[in-house]
Amino acid sequence: MAIKVTRNEDGNCINFVGSTNPTYFNNCLLAEVDSADATLINVINTIYTSDSGVDKYEFFNIPFADFVEADGTVFANAAACATYINGVANANAKHDMQGYIGLLSAIYFDGAATSTEIELADVDVWQDVIMTIHPSGTSDERVTSMKEAQAQGYTGDGSDGSPIVFLLEGLVEQSSAQLRTSLTFIPDEDGGRLDSRVFLERHSAATPSSDFPINAAGLAMESGADEEYPHLVALQFFIGDTINTNGAGDAGKIRFQIKSDVTGTILMNEMALFIQK
Repeated sequence: MAIKVTRNEDGNCINFVGSTNPTYFNNCLLAEVDSADATLINVINTIYTSDSGVDKYEFFNIPFADFVEADGTVFANAAACATYINGVANANAKHDMQGYIGLLSAIYFDGAATSTEIELADVDVWQDVIMTIHPSGTSDERVTSMKEAQAQGYTGDGSDGSPIVFLLEGLVEQSSAQLRTSLTFIPDEDGGRLDSRVFLERHSAATPSSDFPINAAGLAMESGADEEYPHLVALQFFIGDTINTNGAGDAGKIRFQIKSDVTGTILMNEMALFIQK
């Protein structure tokens, strides 16, 4: 029976399923090709070796063909086997558990925030924000599972009709996230109010299936018209069973929306999604 090499994210450990030595914590093993026989694998416990000064083998002179990947894939050679074991056994725990993706406008690069006019027809209507991402304004530090699921963590370019939509694929029910948005509003009239929300799209198997919003606290513009009102919105939410990962290309999505009861100018500075897996 082949020994299946798997990773347990919840336990932050590596499992050798089918062996008598099944489980080891992260960052304590080193696999190598045997120096005398290039078809054999040795796996050293680096912690015990460091303490004693003598190599402590958890697996010694094992044919590489005795190991398989988590999905049952066989290895082409012993070097590929050792590389795979080391990758699973020494995962970057931080990137597996928390991360973020940040999108910045030109205001952070000696330019200006993205400006959009709220016309009379737009008053009291929920709408996707418009924000031009600076060419150097994307910082993608998402958790590993999200990067493996989607090479880019969002769709859309932020223009009118192509809103920025963050992709939640790779997250599970135990995950949580927070969307932070920085903007400024300049109202044309006195006594205005700006509301904002996160709009969440459910995956295809969700029950109920209808998409839903999470509203943020409103911004009351009490100093009158033609003033700049900075606004930092931070909305936290959990990844329930309707916006988690249901399958490849099928997971929850979120986007940021605003609504104003007066005309004015929106200046978008940034958006960032913070992730806890």
